[in-house]
Amino acid sequence: MKPRFRDLIDIDTLQVLSETLWAAADIPIGILDPEGEVLVATGWKEICTDFHRVHPETEARCRQSDRYILDFLKSGKKLPECGYIEYCCKNGMIDIGMPLIIHGDYLATIFFGQFFYDPPDEKFFREQARSCGFDEEAYLAALRQVPVFPKEKIESVLKHHKNL
Repeated sequence: MKPRFRDLIDIDTLQVLSETLWAAADIPIGILDPEGEVLVATGWKEICTDFHRVHPETEARCRQSDRYILDFLKSGKKLPECGYIEYCCKNGMIDIGMPLIIHGDYLATIFFGQFFYDPPDEKFFREQARSCGFDEEAYLAALRQVPVFPKEKIESVLKHHKNL
């Protein structure tokens, strides 16, 4: 039987390590098992916790985005040489997923995100707020809390994690 990530790794210690990275770099992190269970969550912003993860339509998009890595690997595609996949989540923000493979078994995905490389298109998010029935001003205020990072910063963090 294939081992589970939580059986091999001390999740509480991993949570603390993620929190220290978040404190140092302000990069939100999530680690999910292949079934989509959140094992570690650090630095998640209100737009995710108070809006996207609680509304049925946007929550379904979150789950779709979470499964992107698993679906990618199941399709037989190989990871790019960099070791991660970057994409725009279904709710409009950048997500980077790096599969955690131990002894050839895909056991979890570490997600860096959500964030932006450039200031977000508020028109897109305003329309999303309206279509989902969110309080538009509260939603946009939450959007403005999502960090904007230079791509080089993210690449440095990813290079570090790839070499662990």
